[in-house]
Amino acid sequence: MSLKSFQTKIQKQAAAILDTATLTKLETALTEKFSTGCPEGAPDQENGPLLECLKLSREAVTQAISDLGVLEQYITLLVPQMEDGNNFGVTIQLAVLKQLKETAESLEKDLGTVPTYCKERADVMDKFLGSSSESVKEETNDEGTKKTTTKEQSTKSNGAESHRKEAVLAIDIQYYTVAKNTMQKVMTAYLSIIDFVVKNKDKIEMPKGSSGGSGYSSMY
Repeated sequence: MSLKSFQTKIQKQAAAILDTATLTKLETALTEKFSTGCPEGAPDQENGPLLECLKLSREAVTQAISDLGVLEQYITLLVPQMEDGNNFGVTIQLAVLKQLKETAESLEKDLGTVPTYCKERADVMDKFLGSSSESVKEETNDEGTKKTTTKEQSTKSNGAESHRKEAVLAIDIQYYTVAKNTMQKVMTAYLSIIDFVVKNKDKIEMPKGSSGGSGYSSMY
């Protein structure tokens, strides 16, 4: 692929990202999945609706990081050769690139939410449910060898069951809040980037002014 072809491809991808369709999709997800509070789940079973919320937030973060990478490529290809004077537009471009990089790094920290939630909830559920064991006993007589399998389930009944149930519920509420905040954080990231780019589109696309040329034509 030639550089020109790559530039055209990135330009189209960036235009799609800077459209409001992504924001509309995020807003719809927030309304449908995060407007009724934390989904209730039995303390000894998987909370499927909450897991769906967590996975939804993780997918939003993953997509946002990918989109920010595309926008970084787009802006990078617009940066002209540095010259003495008349570099204000370049300064704007570098500010956008800095914002894109910092936003992506911040979002990356939210990717571990789902596995952390699963681990913490499993630990509490394990204590709540107790443990099971299986033993095999062999006896030999004139008729041959006879195997007897014994299964034992130990349930911890020390008066702390109610606290463990509350612990599971607390974990669910905590990570539901994290998932909702993450979705809002992703929306804010898109809003801030789109707003910055739109307000400074002339300086970003034509950093040297109309007489200075640009990497490729405007996408607006």
